[in-house]
Amino acid sequence: MSEIVTTSYNRPRFYRLLFIVVVLTLHVLFAMLPDLLTVFGVGKLGIWFRDSYAMLAASDAAQAGYNPFVENPYDLSGERHIYSDWWYFLGKLGFDRTSYLKLGFGIVLAFWLAVMAVIPFRTRQDFWCALALGLSPPVWLAVNRANPDLLVFAIMTLIVPMLLSERRVVRILATMPLALATGLKFFPILGGIVLLCPAISRRENLAKIAVTLVLLVFLAWSLQAGVKNNLGVSWLAMGQFTFGAAAVPLKLGMDDVLGVTMGRVLGLGLVAYAFLRPSHTAQVESKADRRDQLFSLMGVAVLAGNFFLTVGFLYKGLFALWVLPDCLRRIRDKTAFAPHAKLAVGCLIGLVWLMPIACVTSYEWLKWLAPTAEAPFRRGVSIAADLLAWGAMVPLVLIFGASLRACWMRGEKWVS
Repeated sequence: MSEIVTTSYNRPRFYRLLFIVVVLTLHVLFAMLPDLLTVFGVGKLGIWFRDSYAMLAASDAAQAGYNPFVENPYDLSGERHIYSDWWYFLGKLGFDRTSYLKLGFGIVLAFWLAVMAVIPFRTRQDFWCALALGLSPPVWLAVNRANPDLLVFAIMTLIVPMLLSERRVVRILATMPLALATGLKFFPILGGIVLLCPAISRRENLAKIAVTLVLLVFLAWSLQAGVKNNLGVSWLAMGQFTFGAAAVPLKLGMDDVLGVTMGRVLGLGLVAYAFLRPSHTAQVESKADRRDQLFSLMGVAVLAGNFFLTVGFLYKGLFALWVLPDCLRRIRDKTAFAPHAKLAVGCLIGLVWLMPIACVTSYEWLKWLAPTAEAPFRRGVSIAADLLAWGAMVPLVLIFGASLRACWMRGEKWVS
Protein backbone atom coordinates (compact mmCIF):
# COMPACT_ATOMS: atom_id res chain seq x y z
CA MET A 1 0.00 0.00 0.00
CA SER A 2 2.82 2.43 0.86
CA GLU A 3 4.44 1.78 -2.53
CA ILE A 4 1.20 2.70 -4.30
CA VAL A 5 0.90 5.92 -2.29
CA THR A 6 4.51 6.85 -3.04
CA THR A 7 4.05 6.22 -6.74
CA SER A 8 0.91 8.36 -6.84
CA TYR A 9 2.60 11.10 -4.89
CA ASN A 10 5.38 11.33 -7.46
CA ARG A 11 3.10 11.72 -10.47
CA PRO A 12 3.57 15.01 -12.38
CA ARG A 13 -0.23 15.28 -12.61
CA PHE A 14 -0.48 15.31 -8.83
CA TYR A 15 2.12 18.06 -8.45
CA ARG A 16 0.48 20.09 -11.22
CA LEU A 17 -2.93 19.84 -9.55
CA LEU A 18 -1.46 20.70 -6.15
CA PHE A 19 0.30 23.73 -7.65
CA ILE A 20 -3.01 24.94 -9.11
CA VAL A 21 -4.71 24.51 -5.73
CA VAL A 22 -1.99 26.53 -3.98
CA VAL A 23 -2.16 29.31 -6.59
CA LEU A 24 -5.95 29.57 -6.33
CA THR A 25 -5.84 29.48 -2.54
CA LEU A 26 -3.27 32.27 -2.43
CA HIS A 27 -5.33 34.44 -4.78
CA VAL A 28 -8.44 33.94 -2.65
CA LEU A 29 -6.47 34.88 0.46
CA PHE A 30 -5.24 38.09 -1.16
CA ALA A 31 -8.77 38.97 -2.26
CA MET A 32 -10.16 38.40 1.24
CA LEU A 33 -7.15 39.69 3.22
CA PRO A 34 -5.33 42.21 1.00
CA ASP A 35 -3.30 43.42 3.99
CA LEU A 36 -1.28 40.20 3.64
CA LEU A 37 0.45 41.88 0.71
CA THR A 38 1.50 44.81 2.88
CA VAL A 39 2.83 42.48 5.59
CA PHE A 40 5.28 41.06 3.05
CA GLY A 41 6.26 44.50 1.76
CA VAL A 42 4.03 44.54 -1.33
CA GLY A 43 2.03 47.75 -1.70
CA LYS A 44 -1.67 47.46 -2.55
CA LEU A 45 -1.59 50.56 -4.81
CA GLY A 46 -5.17 51.62 -4.10
CA ILE A 47 -6.79 49.46 -6.79
CA TRP A 48 -6.13 45.99 -8.18
CA PHE A 49 -4.42 45.71 -11.55
CA ARG A 50 -3.00 49.22 -11.50
CA ASP A 51 -0.79 48.65 -14.56
CA SER A 52 -3.65 47.27 -16.64
CA TYR A 53 -5.60 50.41 -15.77
CA ALA A 54 -2.64 52.52 -16.88
CA MET A 55 -2.45 50.77 -20.26
CA LEU A 56 -6.18 51.28 -20.80
CA ALA A 57 -5.92 54.91 -19.67
CA ALA A 58 -3.25 55.49 -22.31
CA SER A 59 -5.46 53.85 -24.92
CA ASP A 60 -8.44 55.97 -23.89
CA ALA A 61 -6.32 59.12 -24.02
CA ALA A 62 -5.15 58.25 -27.54
CA GLN A 63 -8.75 57.62 -28.67
CA ALA A 64 -9.72 61.03 -27.22
CA GLY A 65 -7.06 62.80 -29.27
CA TYR A 66 -4.34 63.23 -26.64
CA ASN A 67 -0.73 62.17 -27.07
CA PRO A 68 -0.21 59.82 -24.08
CA PHE A 69 3.56 60.17 -24.49
CA VAL A 70 3.10 63.82 -23.50
CA GLU A 71 -0.05 63.86 -21.35
CA ASN A 72 -2.37 61.21 -20.03
CA PRO A 73 -5.25 62.85 -18.13
CA TYR A 74 -7.06 59.53 -17.68
CA ASP A 75 -4.28 57.90 -15.66
CA LEU A 76 -4.90 57.73 -11.91
CA SER A 77 -1.64 59.58 -11.20
CA GLY A 78 -1.52 61.57 -14.40
CA GLU A 79 1.60 59.66 -15.50
CA ARG A 80 2.41 59.65 -19.19
CA HIS A 81 2.67 56.43 -21.14
CA ILE A 82 6.21 54.97 -21.28
CA TYR A 83 5.73 51.87 -23.43
CA SER A 84 4.90 51.57 -27.12
CA ASP A 85 1.82 52.93 -28.87
CA TRP A 86 0.78 49.35 -29.68
CA TRP A 87 -1.18 49.46 -26.42
CA TYR A 88 -3.50 52.01 -27.98
CA PHE A 89 -5.07 49.17 -29.99
CA LEU A 90 -6.83 48.07 -26.80
CA GLY A 91 -9.40 50.76 -27.53
CA LYS A 92 -9.96 49.42 -31.04
CA LEU A 93 -10.53 45.98 -29.53
CA GLY A 94 -13.38 47.34 -27.44
CA PHE A 95 -11.54 47.87 -24.14
CA ASP A 96 -11.66 51.03 -22.04
CA ARG A 97 -10.79 51.98 -18.47
CA THR A 98 -13.88 50.28 -17.13
CA SER A 99 -12.48 46.99 -18.49
CA TYR A 100 -9.36 47.05 -16.33
CA LEU A 101 -10.48 44.17 -14.10
CA LYS A 102 -11.39 42.03 -17.11
CA LEU A 103 -8.05 42.77 -18.80
CA GLY A 104 -6.13 42.23 -15.56
CA PHE A 105 -7.74 38.87 -14.90
CA GLY A 106 -6.98 37.84 -18.48
CA ILE A 107 -3.30 38.78 -18.12
CA VAL A 108 -2.93 36.96 -14.80
CA LEU A 109 -4.68 33.86 -16.14
CA ALA A 110 -2.48 33.82 -19.25
CA PHE A 111 0.60 34.03 -17.03
CA TRP A 112 -0.38 31.08 -14.85
CA LEU A 113 -1.29 28.97 -17.88
CA ALA A 114 2.16 29.72 -19.30
CA VAL A 115 3.82 28.77 -16.01
CA MET A 116 1.97 25.44 -16.07
CA ALA A 117 3.26 24.86 -19.60
CA VAL A 118 6.87 25.70 -18.69
CA ILE A 119 7.33 23.76 -15.43
CA PRO A 120 7.32 19.99 -16.10
CA PHE A 121 6.52 19.05 -12.48
CA ARG A 122 8.42 15.79 -12.96
CA THR A 123 9.69 15.65 -9.40
CA ARG A 124 9.02 16.99 -5.93
CA GLN A 125 11.96 19.35 -6.42
CA ASP A 126 10.23 20.88 -9.49
CA PHE A 127 7.12 21.49 -7.41
CA TRP A 128 8.79 23.11 -4.41
CA CYS A 129 11.14 25.31 -6.45
CA ALA A 130 8.24 26.42 -8.68
CA LEU A 131 6.33 27.39 -5.54
CA ALA A 132 9.33 29.20 -4.06
CA LEU A 133 9.92 31.29 -7.20
CA GLY A 134 6.50 31.50 -8.82
CA LEU A 135 4.57 32.31 -5.66
CA SER A 136 7.11 34.68 -4.15
CA PRO A 137 6.17 38.24 -3.06
CA PRO A 138 7.85 39.93 -6.07
CA VAL A 139 5.54 37.92 -8.33
CA TRP A 140 2.62 38.89 -6.07
CA LEU A 141 3.55 42.48 -6.86
CA ALA A 142 3.36 41.82 -10.60
CA VAL A 143 0.03 39.99 -10.17
CA ASN A 144 -1.33 42.77 -7.94
CA ARG A 145 -0.54 45.26 -10.70
CA ALA A 146 -1.38 42.88 -13.60
CA ASN A 147 1.96 44.09 -14.94
CA PRO A 148 2.61 43.73 -18.69
CA ASP A 149 5.60 41.50 -17.87
CA LEU A 150 3.09 38.74 -17.07
CA LEU A 151 1.63 39.05 -20.56
CA VAL A 152 5.11 39.18 -22.09
CA PHE A 153 5.97 35.94 -20.27
CA ALA A 154 2.82 34.24 -21.59
CA ILE A 155 3.36 35.38 -25.19
CA MET A 156 7.06 34.47 -25.31
CA THR A 157 6.40 31.05 -23.80
CA LEU A 158 4.90 30.17 -27.21
CA ILE A 159 8.29 30.60 -28.90
CA VAL A 160 9.94 27.39 -27.67
CA PRO A 161 7.16 24.91 -28.55
CA MET A 162 6.95 26.60 -31.95
CA LEU A 163 10.70 26.15 -32.49
CA LEU A 164 10.35 22.46 -31.58
CA SER A 165 7.29 21.86 -33.75
CA GLU A 166 7.42 19.12 -36.37
CA ARG A 167 6.04 21.56 -38.94
CA ARG A 168 8.65 23.74 -40.62
CA VAL A 169 6.33 26.70 -41.20
CA VAL A 170 5.52 26.81 -37.47
CA ARG A 171 9.24 26.79 -36.59
CA ILE A 172 9.92 29.64 -39.00
CA LEU A 173 7.03 31.70 -37.61
CA ALA A 174 8.33 31.40 -34.04
CA THR A 175 9.56 34.95 -34.59
CA MET A 176 5.97 36.24 -34.46
CA PRO A 177 5.32 35.97 -30.68
CA LEU A 178 8.76 37.49 -30.07
CA ALA A 179 7.86 40.46 -32.29
CA LEU A 180 4.50 40.89 -30.50
CA ALA A 181 6.13 40.82 -27.05
CA THR A 182 8.83 43.25 -28.19
CA GLY A 183 6.19 45.61 -29.54
CA LEU A 184 4.54 45.71 -26.12
CA LYS A 185 7.56 46.31 -23.91
CA PHE A 186 10.83 46.52 -25.93
CA PHE A 187 13.13 44.36 -23.74
CA PRO A 188 11.77 40.98 -25.01
CA ILE A 189 13.99 41.44 -28.08
CA LEU A 190 16.77 40.06 -25.85
CA GLY A 191 15.03 36.67 -25.88
CA GLY A 192 15.50 36.51 -29.64
CA ILE A 193 18.78 34.74 -28.97
CA VAL A 194 16.90 31.43 -29.20
CA LEU A 195 16.01 32.13 -32.82
CA LEU A 196 19.71 31.98 -33.68
CA CYS A 197 20.00 28.34 -32.66
CA PRO A 198 20.58 26.29 -35.84
CA ALA A 199 17.63 24.47 -37.38
CA ILE A 200 17.68 21.16 -39.24
CA SER A 201 18.60 22.63 -42.63
CA ARG A 202 20.33 25.61 -44.15
CA ARG A 203 17.20 26.43 -46.13
CA GLU A 204 15.16 26.68 -42.94
CA ASN A 205 17.82 28.83 -41.28
CA LEU A 206 17.74 31.22 -44.23
CA ALA A 207 13.94 31.38 -44.15
CA LYS A 208 13.98 32.07 -40.40
CA ILE A 209 16.61 34.80 -40.88
CA ALA A 210 14.55 36.41 -43.66
CA VAL A 211 11.37 36.51 -41.55
CA THR A 212 13.33 37.86 -38.60
CA LEU A 213 14.90 40.66 -40.65
CA VAL A 214 11.51 41.69 -42.06
CA LEU A 215 10.04 41.83 -38.56
CA LEU A 216 13.05 43.76 -37.23
CA VAL A 217 12.61 46.40 -39.93
CA PHE A 218 8.90 46.61 -39.11
CA LEU A 219 9.61 46.91 -35.37
CA ALA A 220 12.26 49.59 -35.93
CA TRP A 221 9.78 51.61 -37.99
CA SER A 222 6.76 51.03 -35.77
CA LEU A 223 8.40 51.52 -32.36
CA GLN A 224 10.67 54.50 -32.98
CA ALA A 225 8.38 57.00 -31.21
CA GLY A 226 7.83 54.66 -28.24
CA VAL A 227 11.53 53.87 -27.87
CA LYS A 228 12.48 57.55 -28.08
CA ASN A 229 9.89 58.37 -25.42
CA ASN A 230 11.04 55.50 -23.19
CA LEU A 231 14.67 56.59 -23.39
CA GLY A 232 13.60 60.06 -22.29
CA VAL A 233 12.24 58.69 -19.00
CA SER A 234 15.13 59.10 -16.55
CA TRP A 235 14.12 56.95 -13.58
CA LEU A 236 15.61 53.96 -11.82
CA ALA A 237 13.80 51.73 -9.34
CA MET A 238 14.89 52.51 -5.79
CA GLY A 239 14.25 51.06 -2.33
CA GLN A 240 12.99 47.52 -1.77
CA PHE A 241 12.29 44.91 -4.46
CA THR A 242 14.91 46.37 -6.81
CA PHE A 243 16.83 44.33 -9.37
CA GLY A 244 19.88 45.44 -11.30
CA ALA A 245 23.66 45.40 -11.43
CA ALA A 246 23.79 49.11 -10.58
CA ALA A 247 21.60 48.78 -7.48
CA VAL A 248 24.45 48.35 -4.98
CA PRO A 249 26.58 51.22 -6.37
CA LEU A 250 23.54 53.51 -6.35
CA LYS A 251 22.69 52.60 -2.75
CA LEU A 252 26.27 53.38 -1.80
CA GLY A 253 25.96 56.86 -3.28
CA MET A 254 27.48 56.41 -6.77
CA ASP A 255 26.30 58.61 -9.64
CA ASP A 256 23.36 57.10 -11.58
CA VAL A 257 24.99 57.22 -15.01
CA LEU A 258 28.29 55.82 -13.75
CA GLY A 259 26.58 53.01 -11.82
CA VAL A 260 24.43 51.92 -14.75
CA THR A 261 27.38 52.15 -17.18
CA MET A 262 29.52 50.00 -14.91
CA GLY A 263 26.76 47.39 -14.76
CA ARG A 264 26.47 47.24 -18.54
CA VAL A 265 30.22 46.96 -19.06
CA LEU A 266 30.51 44.19 -16.46
CA GLY A 267 27.58 42.37 -18.04
CA LEU A 268 29.05 42.47 -21.53
CA GLY A 269 32.42 41.34 -20.20
CA LEU A 270 30.88 38.43 -18.32
CA VAL A 271 28.89 37.27 -21.37
CA ALA A 272 31.98 37.48 -23.59
CA TYR A 273 34.04 35.52 -21.05
CA ALA A 274 31.32 32.88 -20.67
CA PHE A 275 31.03 32.39 -24.43
CA LEU A 276 34.77 32.35 -25.20
CA ARG A 277 35.78 30.25 -22.19
CA PRO A 278 36.37 26.62 -23.26
CA SER A 279 33.96 24.51 -21.28
CA HIS A 280 32.14 21.22 -21.34
CA THR A 281 28.38 21.09 -21.64
CA ALA A 282 26.30 17.93 -21.55
CA GLN A 283 25.07 16.61 -24.90
CA VAL A 284 21.36 17.11 -25.47
CA GLU A 285 19.75 13.68 -25.34
CA SER A 286 16.00 14.22 -25.67
CA LYS A 287 13.42 16.65 -26.98
CA ALA A 288 12.47 17.49 -23.39
CA ASP A 289 16.06 18.50 -22.68
CA ARG A 290 16.17 20.69 -25.79
CA ARG A 291 12.94 22.30 -24.62
CA ASP A 292 14.44 23.05 -21.20
CA GLN A 293 17.64 24.44 -22.71
CA LEU A 294 15.82 26.71 -25.15
CA PHE A 295 13.66 28.10 -22.35
CA SER A 296 16.81 28.58 -20.30
CA LEU A 297 18.64 30.45 -23.07
CA MET A 298 15.66 32.76 -23.53
CA GLY A 299 15.21 33.19 -19.79
CA VAL A 300 18.84 34.06 -19.03
CA ALA A 301 18.97 36.48 -21.96
CA VAL A 302 15.91 38.37 -20.68
CA LEU A 303 16.71 38.09 -16.97
CA ALA A 304 20.42 38.91 -17.16
CA GLY A 305 19.77 41.55 -19.82
CA ASN A 306 17.39 43.39 -17.50
CA PHE A 307 19.82 42.94 -14.61
CA PHE A 308 22.87 44.41 -16.35
CA LEU A 309 21.17 47.11 -18.43
CA THR A 310 19.35 49.03 -15.71
CA VAL A 311 17.70 48.84 -12.29
CA GLY A 312 14.08 47.73 -12.32
CA PHE A 313 11.72 45.95 -9.97
CA LEU A 314 12.31 42.47 -8.66
CA TYR A 315 9.21 41.05 -10.32
CA LYS A 316 11.52 40.65 -13.33
CA GLY A 317 12.50 37.50 -11.42
CA LEU A 318 9.39 35.84 -12.83
CA PHE A 319 11.44 35.18 -15.99
CA ALA A 320 13.59 32.86 -13.87
CA LEU A 321 10.74 30.35 -14.22
CA TRP A 322 11.97 29.74 -17.77
CA VAL A 323 15.42 28.91 -16.38
CA LEU A 324 14.30 26.68 -13.52
CA PRO A 325 13.62 23.35 -15.36
CA ASP A 326 17.04 23.32 -17.05
CA CYS A 327 18.86 24.16 -13.81
CA LEU A 328 17.04 21.43 -11.88
CA ARG A 329 17.76 18.92 -14.65
CA ARG A 330 21.46 19.76 -14.49
CA ILE A 331 21.41 19.29 -10.72
CA ARG A 332 19.63 15.93 -10.96
CA ASP A 333 21.89 14.65 -13.75
CA LYS A 334 25.03 15.93 -11.97
CA THR A 335 26.35 17.55 -15.14
CA ALA A 336 29.49 19.69 -15.27
CA PHE A 337 27.37 22.77 -14.51
CA ALA A 338 25.41 21.23 -11.64
CA PRO A 339 27.24 23.38 -9.01
CA HIS A 340 26.52 26.52 -11.06
CA ALA A 341 22.85 25.57 -11.36
CA LYS A 342 22.56 24.78 -7.65
CA LEU A 343 24.12 28.15 -6.72
CA ALA A 344 21.85 30.01 -9.14
CA VAL A 345 18.64 28.39 -7.90
CA GLY A 346 19.62 28.87 -4.25
CA CYS A 347 20.47 32.55 -4.75
CA LEU A 348 17.29 33.18 -6.75
CA ILE A 349 15.09 31.74 -4.01
CA GLY A 350 17.03 33.66 -1.36
CA LEU A 351 16.73 36.84 -3.43
CA VAL A 352 12.93 36.76 -3.80
CA TRP A 353 12.32 35.93 -0.13
CA LEU A 354 14.99 37.84 1.83
CA MET A 355 13.34 41.28 1.82
CA PRO A 356 9.77 39.95 2.28
CA ILE A 357 10.88 37.93 5.32
CA ALA A 358 12.62 41.01 6.68
CA CYS A 359 9.31 42.88 6.32
CA VAL A 360 7.34 40.12 8.07
CA THR A 361 9.77 40.03 10.98
CA SER A 362 10.23 43.81 11.17
CA TYR A 363 7.94 44.12 14.21
CA GLU A 364 10.27 41.87 16.19
CA TRP A 365 13.62 43.33 15.19
CA LEU A 366 12.35 46.91 15.47
CA LYS A 367 11.74 46.29 19.19
CA TRP A 368 15.43 45.77 19.92
CA LEU A 369 16.97 47.84 17.12
CA ALA A 370 17.79 51.48 17.89
CA PRO A 371 15.71 53.94 15.81
CA THR A 372 18.85 55.42 14.29
CA ALA A 373 19.93 51.95 13.11
CA GLU A 374 16.68 51.11 11.33
CA ALA A 375 17.51 52.77 8.02
CA PRO A 376 21.06 51.28 7.80
CA PHE A 377 19.63 47.86 8.69
CA ARG A 378 17.00 48.05 5.94
CA ARG A 379 19.61 49.22 3.48
CA GLY A 380 21.89 46.35 4.51
CA VAL A 381 19.11 43.81 3.88
CA SER A 382 18.46 45.38 0.49
CA ILE A 383 22.16 45.26 -0.43
CA ALA A 384 22.35 41.63 0.71
CA ALA A 385 19.49 40.87 -1.69
CA ASP A 386 21.37 42.66 -4.48
CA LEU A 387 24.43 40.49 -3.79
CA LEU A 388 22.24 37.39 -3.97
CA ALA A 389 21.17 38.62 -7.41
CA TRP A 390 24.83 38.67 -8.45
CA GLY A 391 25.19 35.17 -7.01
CA ALA A 392 22.41 34.03 -9.34
CA MET A 393 23.35 36.01 -12.46
CA VAL A 394 27.02 35.02 -12.67
CA PRO A 395 26.52 31.21 -12.75
CA LEU A 396 23.48 31.59 -15.04
CA VAL A 397 25.52 33.60 -17.54
CA LEU A 398 28.32 31.00 -17.39
CA ILE A 399 25.80 28.26 -18.22
CA PHE A 400 24.29 30.50 -20.90
CA GLY A 401 27.67 31.08 -22.56
CA ALA A 402 28.55 27.39 -22.54
CA SER A 403 25.20 26.45 -24.07
CA LEU A 404 25.59 29.02 -26.84
CA ARG A 405 29.14 27.88 -27.51
CA ALA A 406 28.01 24.26 -27.78
CA CYS A 407 25.15 25.24 -30.04
CA TRP A 408 27.09 27.43 -32.45
CA MET A 409 30.58 25.89 -32.36
CA ARG A 410 29.50 22.25 -32.54
CA GLY A 411 26.35 22.90 -34.53
CA GLU A 412 23.93 21.10 -32.19
CA LYS A 413 20.50 20.69 -33.76
CA TRP A 414 17.56 21.83 -31.68
CA VAL A 415 14.82 20.17 -33.67
CA SER A 416 14.38 16.43 -34.18
